[in-house]
Amino acid sequence: MPPVLAGRETEQDTLRKTLHKLINGSVAPDGILLSGPRGMGKTVLLEWFLKEANSEVDVLDTSAQNIDSIENLALLVDPSLARKARSSGTKVGANIAGTGVSLERSRGEAMVHNWSGHIRARIMTDHPPGDSPHTRGRPLIIAVDEAQSLPPEVAVALLNIYQDMVKKKAPVCLIMVGTPDLRDRLHNAGNPLPGALDDHGAAASFVERCAKLSPLALDDAATRRALLDPLLSGGCTVDEMPLQQMVAATQNYPYFIQVLGSAVWEEAQQNAGHVDNAVVVQAQKVLSSEMSTLYLGRFGELNAELPPHATRKECLSAAYEVARYWLEQDKQPLSLGMMAKCLNKSALPDAAHEQMEQRFKHTGFMVEAIRADDGASAWTLGIPSLANYIVDTTTLDMLPNPSSSMDINN
Repeated sequence: MPPVLAGRETEQDTLRKTLHKLINGSVAPDGILLSGPRGMGKTVLLEWFLKEANSEVDVLDTSAQNIDSIENLALLVDPSLARKARSSGTKVGANIAGTGVSLERSRGEAMVHNWSGHIRARIMTDHPPGDSPHTRGRPLIIAVDEAQSLPPEVAVALLNIYQDMVKKKAPVCLIMVGTPDLRDRLHNAGNPLPGALDDHGAAASFVERCAKLSPLALDDAATRRALLDPLLSGGCTVDEMPLQQMVAATQNYPYFIQVLGSAVWEEAQQNAGHVDNAVVVQAQKVLSSEMSTLYLGRFGELNAELPPHATRKECLSAAYEVARYWLEQDKQPLSLGMMAKCLNKSALPDAAHEQMEQRFKHTGFMVEAIRADDGASAWTLGIPSLANYIVDTTTLDMLPNPSSSMDINN
C-alpha cells in the first residue's frame, strides 16, 4: 500500500457501498469488475478494499495462476479435499473417498458439473443465504487478481456459480481484477466444453450488472497530495519548485508516483530531511531508469506479430500512427472513428484491426474511456509519455514500406 491513497475517492466510495450492502443488505451485492492498465493501482485498491472489510467478512483472496483449472478452484474453496486425498492415500487422478468428486483432469461435462456443484455446496454451507443480515451466514468476498488470465472454462464456471449464489441471496461478493481487456475476455469467455454447462450467459450478465471501476491517471492535485503528504508526515520539509517538478515528472501515473516518491524520500534522508532541487534531480535518475525499463517492455509487446494476419512491422506501424495522431491532437481522447482512421492509415491489414485494438487494451497502451464532455466512448493512452517514446524510438527501417503517410519527420 502507498502511504497515501490519493485521487481514488470515487472508486473507494463504490467499494464502501458494496461492502455495506454485503454486510447489511438483504440481498447479495452485484459483483465488481476492477480493470485498467498495469501500474494504475488496481491491486492497491483491492488490498484497500479487503483491509476495509477487516474482520467483518471472510475473504478468499487469490489470483488466476492459482486457479488455472476447475479442480484447483475447488481445492481452494475446500482444502479438505486435498487433506482427504492425503489421509486416504488416494492419488490425484482417482476418486476421493466419500466426496463423489474425481481429481482426474477430465474435459467432460459431468466433471465440470461435479466440481461446480461441490464448490457451490461448500460456499453455501459456510455462508448460507437468508432474508436479513441476522439470518444469513457470515459474508464472503471472493477476490481474483489477474483475472484476464483465467482459462475460459474456469471463468465461466466461477461466474455461473456466483450467479446462482446471488439468486439465492447468499452473502457473497465476487471482485475480479485485471487488465483493460478483462471485460471483453469475460464477456467472450464462451464455452470450451460444448454442451457442458447449462448457463453460458453468466459471464455476460456479470459484465452488464457488476460495478465497473477503471482507475486511470490521477489529476495534478491528487498527484501532489500523493507525493507531498507522506514526506510531510515523515518530518520532511519540501520546497515548492521541486514539488512542482516531481508532479510533472510522474505524469500523474501512479506507478511513477510511487517510484519517485520513494526515491525522493531516500535522497531526503541524506539531506537532513529537506527536499530541494538537488534531491529531486537525483531521485529522477531512479525514475528515468524505471521509465526506460517499462517503455522498453511495452514497446516489445506492441512490436510483435499477430499471426496469421500481421507482421511485427505492420503492428508497430499501427501503434506509431495512433501515438503520433494522439500527440498531434494535443493528447485528447480519440473517438472510435479516429482510432479506425489511424489503423486504416497504418500498414496494418484490415483483418488484424480488431486484434490490434485488443492488444492495445491488454497492454494498457490505449484504453477505452468515457469522455467527460459528451459521455461518448473514446480511446486514450494508458501511460501518456509512452506515445512520445514510440514516436521518438521508431525509425523508418522499423516500418513496412515507409510512405509520406508515415513520415516520422512530419
